[in-house]
Amino acid sequence: MPTAPTAGAATGEVTMRIVLEERLDVWVREGLVSADQADRIRAREGRAGRDDDRRSVLAESIGYLGAALTVVATGLVLGEWWDRIAPWGRLVLALTLTVAVFAAGWVLRHRESGTIRRLTSVLWFATAVGVAASAGLAAEQADLADRATALVVAVCTTVAAAALHRRRPAPLQVVALAAGVIGVAMTALAYPEASVDELYTGLLLWAVGVAFLLLGAGGWLMPPRTTQVVGLLAIGVGCQVAAFGEPGAVGLVLALVSAGALLWVATAIADTVLLSFAVAGVFVFAPQAVFEFFADSIGAPLALLLAGLLLVAAAVGLVVLRREITEVDR
Repeated sequence: MPTAPTAGAATGEVTMRIVLEERLDVWVREGLVSADQADRIRAREGRAGRDDDRRSVLAESIGYLGAALTVVATGLVLGEWWDRIAPWGRLVLALTLTVAVFAAGWVLRHRESGTIRRLTSVLWFATAVGVAASAGLAAEQADLADRATALVVAVCTTVAAAALHRRRPAPLQVVALAAGVIGVAMTALAYPEASVDELYTGLLLWAVGVAFLLLGAGGWLMPPRTTQVVGLLAIGVGCQVAAFGEPGAVGLVLALVSAGALLWVATAIADTVLLSFAVAGVFVFAPQAVFEFFADSIGAPLALLLAGLLLVAAAVGLVVLRREITEVDR
């Protein structure tokens, strides 16, 4: 059963049309309306629905055009006048723009049209960006250190994104929330000292990705598919960052183990998205692991040959598994 708001709105619209058809059939049988009148009612309701869709698309297009013009104009004005604006004035300007885009989204928040819902999501994503910018300017006004400023920005972004996601659980709100959480994790890790080895940064990013993947898989953070994809991307990037650290073998082993686990789960539940990410992980990390573990013992040419054979095997496995998953879905 669909749980996302967009799916619920679409289901409600279809249900209303089915109910109308059933009532028209009953009214025709009982002689309340003629067949010709019923056909005119159907045509009228169909035109009304199409007119609503056209108006929604037009409103969305105008909203995006207005937002684009606002961004361009703001960039031009700030580029010329930013240095002349007092620090408090910059903060007031950022807060004003943030409140404006939030208010626009708030006015549209109850509209069930898909186009208006997308526009609201974009506006509230811009709100989260505005909160981040305002927090940074406020921290600058307070003369905080760079790492303290980064932490303040990340925390404020996370809080704002979580509140907006609660009101509108849309894909862009998940992206904003993930950015805030990752920012908090990264800045908190680096806060005690100036630099942190890539290994620990990658491991922390991998852990955040696993958390989002599980939240999406369990349906605790909506929409679940977007949450899963965000988590999978964080897992992949985290493994790659960890592979740049010392020792790099830890990140590569973690990547291959993660890809193997995803492959097992994907085949067990017949999920092509998880399968795609699992195979992509093999494609990206298997050659790196071959060179990391075998280049010194068998030489670079043989290591390259082994990596190529692994990629061919991964491609064949992908085709076979996709066929099996497709058959299961049928």
